[in-house]
Amino acid sequence: MKAQLKEEKNLKERKAIYEEEGNVAAVTGGVTQLIVGTSVSIMILVLMAVMSAQVYQQNEADINAINDTEVRTQVQDATKSSFKGLSTIGKYIPLIVLVVVVAIIIALVGGFGAGATAGGGRVL
Repeated sequence: MKAQLKEEKNLKERKAIYEEEGNVAAVTGGVTQLIVGTSVSIMILVLMAVMSAQVYQQNEADINAINDTEVRTQVQDATKSSFKGLSTIGKYIPLIVLVVVVAIIIALVGGFGAGATAGGGRVL
């Protein structure tokens, strides 16, 4: 019985030390939000591209059936322009991911350095 109580006490002490030294816990929420936010934005971009292409494919015959050539040309030009804009945005996905990775690294380094002080000075 005493051994069990002693082991529970040691476990509580180890947990307290871990919580005391665990400086990453402060930035975990921010890092999680960055990852989730980036993932959601990339999924939205991909879904927009797929769905808009499918909608255009389904309605292409209706667009080509427009009798007024000026209106038909304007609709086709607007569609081409929107696909071009979506393609341009899609080219920035690697840059967005790079920015998120750098932000995560800075947050983690900042989290590690925040609690590590010596003589009143900061580590970073």
